[in-house]
Amino acid sequence: MNKCIHCKEGCCPPVLLMSPAEIVRIKRYMKGREIKINKNPKQCPFRDDEGRNCQIYAVRPDMCRCFVCNDQAHSDAEKVRDSLNHFTEELYER
Repeated sequence: MNKCIHCKEGCCPPVLLMSPAEIVRIKRYMKGREIKINKNPKQCPFRDDEGRNCQIYAVRPDMCRCFVCNDQAHSDAEKVRDSLNHFTEELYER
């Protein structure tokens, strides 16, 4: 299991693909808890920007459980982002 390193990147996606069972599990978890919905359209609605964490981490969807979040993943993501930016710049230069 890969734990969130509470970075400031906010890489959690704004759209969560969830099964009906996951939705039920999350709704049950949210009952009686103060979950503040993140209104940033570029981030997950369950990400707490102040605490930099997932408010539903214990019951997060499978797509989040599979996400790798660590220093190496961030380094790899930066390389991919730089490569894509370079590629995009080359396309516009044509």
